[in-house]
Amino acid sequence: IIIKSPIVRARKGLYQDLFEKLKRQGYARVEIDGIQYSLSEEIILDKYKKHNIDVIVDRLVISDDIRKRLSDSVETSLKLGEGIVKIETLGEDGSTEQTLSEHYACIECGLSFSDLKPRMFSFNTPHGSCQKCNGLGSALQFLPSLIIGKDLTKTLEESNIRKISGFKSTNGYSWQILKQVLKHYKADTKTPIKDLDPELLEKILYGTGYDEIQFDLRKEEYDSRFNKREKNNNTSYQWRFKRAFEGLIPLLYRRYVETTSKEQRVSYSHFMIEVICPKCKGQRLNPFSLSVLIGGKKITEICDLAVKDTFKFLNKLKLTEIEKKISKDVLKETKDRLSFLINVGLDYISLNRKAQTLSVGESERIRLATQLGSNLVGVTYVLDEPTIGLHTRDIKKLINMLKKLRDLGNTVIVVEHDESIIRNADHIIDLGPFAGENGGYLVAEGPLQ
Repeated sequence: IIIKSPIVRARKGLYQDLFEKLKRQGYARVEIDGIQYSLSEEIILDKYKKHNIDVIVDRLVISDDIRKRLSDSVETSLKLGEGIVKIETLGEDGSTEQTLSEHYACIECGLSFSDLKPRMFSFNTPHGSCQKCNGLGSALQFLPSLIIGKDLTKTLEESNIRKISGFKSTNGYSWQILKQVLKHYKADTKTPIKDLDPELLEKILYGTGYDEIQFDLRKEEYDSRFNKREKNNNTSYQWRFKRAFEGLIPLLYRRYVETTSKEQRVSYSHFMIEVICPKCKGQRLNPFSLSVLIGGKKITEICDLAVKDTFKFLNKLKLTEIEKKISKDVLKETKDRLSFLINVGLDYISLNRKAQTLSVGESERIRLATQLGSNLVGVTYVLDEPTIGLHTRDIKKLINMLKKLRDLGNTVIVVEHDESIIRNADHIIDLGPFAGENGGYLVAEGPLQ
């Protein structure tokens, strides 16, 4: 095998000083653009051509006693090549070359990322969240039908555009600009929307691109006598400029992002709908976090699985001895928490399930599973009908979990109608005899017997 250190990559020059320096450091050979040269000979390069230069650090024949020398050569090569080393293996079938790096970066394009840390996989932190939706998985998007309205027989002046801040007065700057855009394309704001050219409507909504328009804006006069704004009939213009029209939707989006007013944001949100984030596709994490795979799956793909399937996936995970040592504690804790969810009858839900979609019983059982994992003692737990929606076999699992909480030294109070829960209680308090105002009286209390 040949150990190489890449010191020049796709750069122009003669590099005579570099060759002299390498020669003084004790290196004998270099590889330039795939051809090996001795540093003792004269090397002449094309000054205007890009070159790749590798230093030949060592040549070794594979045997049992080369480990120390190989380690030293690789270390030297990494130091010389600033963290990059090339290993060329020569065999009967030809040669193969590997480029290895000690940096968290792509060797070809230089794209890098930081050390893997837990925060990279949380959509609640800037280090892991999608930059487009800030970890929400969804984004607000302006909808054309909400801006111009669904009634296409109306004109633009009668449409929902009049409800947008800055467009309420037809004498204002926003309307002056819009009118002059329409005039440029030989139309006006009094034409029914259905009669406007679809391409023109597209330009109004999304902008004119590279097509520049001459704008002549008049100052809007304010008449305090009538408390209203009036058009200034003065023929001189206050502002004259030529530029492309950015479009109503880009304009509104820019205002929505830049405003610091909560009221303005609320008013703009009336013209928006919630859509799946186009960048992360609803996965909430940034591309770097989504590039990390465990067992061939992203963290979001694992979270999409049902709890029971996630538990099976982790049990079947094939790891090296080193990976087992690294992940031992993390895997144990993860499996323990998943088993708690399974034991309270929540093996069918996925880890990415939104909290607002859970029933009251499911929410209580999740909190119950969390408490089981905390191993707290001396705590009083109050549960309101945790058996709602549970199958009979799952109720038995729930009873066992409640008993575990009790055995840890806690008090568990359960409001329940299920007979199996009542029969397993240490102490029963029966309130009645009827519901509502006809109940609330102590009917019986004590152990089941």
